[in-house]
Amino acid sequence: MSSVFRNLPSLSELLESPPLKRMLDSASHNAVVTGVQNFLDQVRGEIRAAAEHAPNVSDLAERIAQWIASGQSHGTGPMVNATGVLLAWELGGVPLAPLAIDRMAMVAAGYCGLTTSVGSARLPSLAAAEAALARLVGAEAAMAVSGEAAALMLALSVATGREALVARSDVADVGRTPLTTICQQSGVRLREVGATHRTTPEDFRDAFHADSAAVLRVVSNRFQISGDFAEPSLEDLIATAHRRNLPCIVSLESGALVDYSQYGLRQLAVPQAIAAGADLVVFAGDQLMGGPRAGLIVGRRTLIQQLRHRPLAGLLGVSKCTLAALEATLDLYAEPKRLEETLPIVQLLSTSLENLRQRAERLAPQIRAMENVADAVVEEANACLVVDVSGQQVPSCRICVTPRHGDAQRMAEQLRHGSPSVAAIAGANRVELDLRAVAPAEDERLVEAFRNLSNN
Repeated sequence: MSSVFRNLPSLSELLESPPLKRMLDSASHNAVVTGVQNFLDQVRGEIRAAAEHAPNVSDLAERIAQWIASGQSHGTGPMVNATGVLLAWELGGVPLAPLAIDRMAMVAAGYCGLTTSVGSARLPSLAAAEAALARLVGAEAAMAVSGEAAALMLALSVATGREALVARSDVADVGRTPLTTICQQSGVRLREVGATHRTTPEDFRDAFHADSAAVLRVVSNRFQISGDFAEPSLEDLIATAHRRNLPCIVSLESGALVDYSQYGLRQLAVPQAIAAGADLVVFAGDQLMGGPRAGLIVGRRTLIQQLRHRPLAGLLGVSKCTLAALEATLDLYAEPKRLEETLPIVQLLSTSLENLRQRAERLAPQIRAMENVADAVVEEANACLVVDVSGQQVPSCRICVTPRHGDAQRMAEQLRHGSPSVAAIAGANRVELDLRAVAPAEDERLVEAFRNLSNN
């Protein structure tokens, strides 16, 4: 997959193409560059979802020029996620719970009481939310900051000026930021241990020296090493670190707070990492937790207190809207048996395959009846969290639409830029609408999107 991304034309190549050179004659350079970058992000998402080949320069440049000219490169609006990718970063993360949306709207509309008195250093509401999070996962303490990468950068500051050891196979992006960059910003030297496909506890023991200050484990959704692969279990890694009196920091990208195995997902949950003895666990609020975009750190109270007093912590605070959404989401976890009713990400994952099939079979004839559609059939498929990785697949149903005129890529692009806006999977000859990440209330928007295409 990475080789496909490398085949995408560069920004400079695209700007030298005739369609975009003509556009630069009448539009600002910054506007065109921003449009190209935003469109490339969308193309990467399409490639990731459908395993498509990278488009060539001329085709891509023409699509970008049309997109910018139509004014779609600016503005944010709702979009139906029919890509089959549940944790689609490019689509803004998971939908928030209605309670979280209501709380955000309430505090956004005016002033709100965050502190007990003017000038107070601590935010009681934030402290209460952090305490609730700590109780939920079984940790001594917790803190919230602006993003996942920021949270890891702050957590790694316990090793500032020294080394953090990590298995070579764990060196990946965290929150779309390279781990090496995060370490550099923390003032930490990253020392890679073992080989790409094999790391043992002995490799870590042999790598320890006087400058070692922490051990890091990164659990990512975005890749899986296949073949003859081995690494220490989390328990063994933690024990190895603790024998040297070093903290073990765990970065859990998915941020699951409950067991998702009943929905077919094998995910290390935050409470499991804490129970295994991790000193700090870092995760995102806007993934399987189902909350707002934020970086969350849970773990030992002494370490969390150290992090609170770092100058960096004051620069990474959460907004009042993020805090309101975080509080509301944590309130929902107080009734775990009702999460399938109250938390959208759990609702989407818990929807039965039969439910998806019935909805698809009801929608397909309506879409097939549209003037610009030659056929629409229902097929079973696998949805996924972020990429098609073993242990992250969830059974799903798709409506596979064959355009009557033009190609599937163009139809998918029109759907994305239409009203309602729909993110779909563009195959070689058809557009696929995966219903796993589509809420039932959005079903009619799919039909409306095709109806509006026919009327244009």
